[in-house]
Amino acid sequence: MLSGVISEWASFQRAGSSFGYLGNSVSWNSNIEWIYPNNVYIHDRCILKRQIRLYPGHTDKDRIVVGPETVIAENVLLTTQDGSIEIGAHSTVGENVRIIAKEGSVTIGKNVTIGTGTEIIAENGHVFIADGVSVDPRCWLRGNTPPGNDPQHSNGRLELCSRTFMGNGSILEANGGYIKTEKDVRIDYQNILGGKGGLYFHAQVHVRHSNYIDAFENEFQFGEHMTIGQKCIIAGRGAITIGDKSLIGGLTFLVSEDHEFERFDIPYRSQGHSAEGITVEENVWIGGQTLIVDGTTIGTGTLVAGGAVVTKNMEPWSFAAGVPAERKRDIRDRVKVKK
Repeated sequence: MLSGVISEWASFQRAGSSFGYLGNSVSWNSNIEWIYPNNVYIHDRCILKRQIRLYPGHTDKDRIVVGPETVIAENVLLTTQDGSIEIGAHSTVGENVRIIAKEGSVTIGKNVTIGTGTEIIAENGHVFIADGVSVDPRCWLRGNTPPGNDPQHSNGRLELCSRTFMGNGSILEANGGYIKTEKDVRIDYQNILGGKGGLYFHAQVHVRHSNYIDAFENEFQFGEHMTIGQKCIIAGRGAITIGDKSLIGGLTFLVSEDHEFERFDIPYRSQGHSAEGITVEENVWIGGQTLIVDGTTIGTGTLVAGGAVVTKNMEPWSFAAGVPAERKRDIRDRVKVKK
């Protein structure tokens, strides 16, 4: 065990040890390098100052564990070759820190503060952000899929829990794509977000829990002050745009692609896809358990009743309901639309 203060420009290399252990309340000064063949454990309430590099050796399943309430100052590098990195609850990660798991996962504990310009990357793995994490501006969080791998069948993803506060310009990346957020975006727990096309959340979007949002090829845009209810699926090859101040009820499906089915001599799955995209304009309320199919536009001010299946465009200020959904009336006139 190491204790006390570790001075500047120190170097620790132990080829014969399987792990390194740093005890409680240790302060590390600048320019420390610590190399261990397998695991590095840093206990509670330690202070890691700038220009520190921690990396286990090039062995299988190496690991770095940082205990609760630890302060990681600016310009620290934590990296593993084939294992995980864990940052304990209530820790502070300074500016321009790099936390990189080349083959394993990265876990950020509850109520951690992540400083400006920090990179948290799982190059072929999963990034998990626990409750109450605050991410300062211009951070990059990435759960990646290497080139040549199928993003839908890989480990590369990024998952955020409730009360995660994202700074302006931060990027959350998954499955080879990106996730961009503006000010005061709230992304609740158990959301899986990603896709090659990328996701863009404008200011004050609230994504409730347990959603699956995957932009396979084209970007998805989510407008200001809009809310996505719980357990929705928003996915597909076509672009999806949801306007400002809109509400998407829980258990809703927006699917921006379809299978071709012009021929009957070959299976439907072999006939390719169409992907026209979906547009939901401003101030739209989509009730729960609704299905919105590819190639549709829902006009401003429209209210779609729960359980509807929207297969065609809806003009602005419609009240739409049914399977398939039909325009029942102009919601402003409060009278039925004549057939």
